[in-house]
Amino acid sequence: MVIKLKDLLTEAYGTYTANAQNKALKRVGKKYGSTGKVTSPKIEIPKFKMPKITIPKIDISKLQKASKEKSKRLNKLYGSSERKQNIVDGMDVIKDKKDLEHFLYDFDKKGNVVKDLITYDKDMDGQYAKQKEKLSPKERKQLEKDAMGWKQLGGYEAIQQAIKNGDVSERDIRDRNKRISDISHKTVTKVKQPIERGLEIEAKDAKQFLSRFKVGEDIEIPDESGNGASGFSVDRNVARNFSRADNSDAGMVSITLSIEPNSKGELRGLYVDGENKEHSSEAEITRSSKSKAKVKEVKKIKHPNGKMQYIVIMQEPDDLTTESLQTEATETTDDLSRKYLEGPLNSKPRKSVKEGMIKLKDILLEGFDRQSVVDRVYPQIVKNLGRARRGTPKVEFHSNIYVRVTGDPDAQGEANPHAEYNWEANEIYLYTPRMKNEEEIIKALLHEYTHATQDPKKMDKYRELGYKKNPYEIAAHKAEKNWRKYI
Repeated sequence: MVIKLKDLLTEAYGTYTANAQNKALKRVGKKYGSTGKVTSPKIEIPKFKMPKITIPKIDISKLQKASKEKSKRLNKLYGSSERKQNIVDGMDVIKDKKDLEHFLYDFDKKGNVVKDLITYDKDMDGQYAKQKEKLSPKERKQLEKDAMGWKQLGGYEAIQQAIKNGDVSERDIRDRNKRISDISHKTVTKVKQPIERGLEIEAKDAKQFLSRFKVGEDIEIPDESGNGASGFSVDRNVARNFSRADNSDAGMVSITLSIEPNSKGELRGLYVDGENKEHSSEAEITRSSKSKAKVKEVKKIKHPNGKMQYIVIMQEPDDLTTESLQTEATETTDDLSRKYLEGPLNSKPRKSVKEGMIKLKDILLEGFDRQSVVDRVYPQIVKNLGRARRGTPKVEFHSNIYVRVTGDPDAQGEANPHAEYNWEANEIYLYTPRMKNEEEIIKALLHEYTHATQDPKKMDKYRELGYKKNPYEIAAHKAEKNWRKYI
């Protein structure tokens, strides 16, 4: 099917008038034309007869109701029952769709042993503050800078892009990573449950990647010089989300790395999310490649469609004295290990670094980057409004609610909300046609994050009062009024 320019623009960036497109093209001509009199570049677009497509109307209220009912059904079916493993030749073979549903429910909902994550987060913050107090003023200042840089840049690929584009030097990154590694190795932190890191890799790389994790042997998370650090999370549900176990693509493999504390409830690591709460949505703790742990078990899970999933369980040693762990990590040039294990828990860059030709988005929006607005203001909103009921929600952009719910990129309907908060998924959805400027994005974040802090038990009761009289909606709209402080 032939795609028209207008349709392409609409699909990616919302609806724009022809006049706006013309103005945008004129701006391009002014910027890139010859000296003297400048005219807009002539673009000949062939005419095509588009086939008529009938898109069925979608009742969004029914979809939302169905989602809620599904959640209740899953809680009722699996909330109080544990799935029985089906071990075949040392592998947990998931039998069918229903068995997979139970497995994914347990994996997603029952990861945390700690139930009060708010108190747990405060305890981790307190430990970090005490660890920081032991440093000199110069060291504290350097740590603050390093921790914030660590949270913003992203992992291996983001670093390589930033280096290539000149945003940061390789030497600067190597120096920062070594400092993070050194202080993480020297810092002993008490935890109440295993820390975890989730990742998804291509099936063709899985065997080589997992070959380093041998039961009974010590393992480090390295870079090529043994000075690397890697991000884990004290919130296991957060980490497991990055493994994308619910992705049905058999060409990808889900891996979860889990490190159990020693008999004293201790492990080596630095709770970097205790630093100023900027970009702190992942409850991240950093590990050094010098801090080895012993591989206890490698669990293998096979989904009904053949997709593989692995859970690597490691044990922190009881002896955490500096003298016992002075040996540097073995030098390696394992690019796969570096690619997937070096850097923060979230391997995606916080600030997108894109290459190539001029993007239509940049032409039409004149450099307006919605994601950069979220990256800048959202952490501050989280800090100011306090911790959400289920931890910091993930923020996603979608073209409209129908596309998000159905997965059909052509889906349309009458409802056109600005944004939503999904309690079950703990996600905030921002709809791009409505996010035309910073004000709209900030207001939407303030509104929806306020909902994330509210008591879900009262939501249904308050909805019965009507939208305008709903105390939770009143509070959310009140929060929007503070949008200017985030500009």
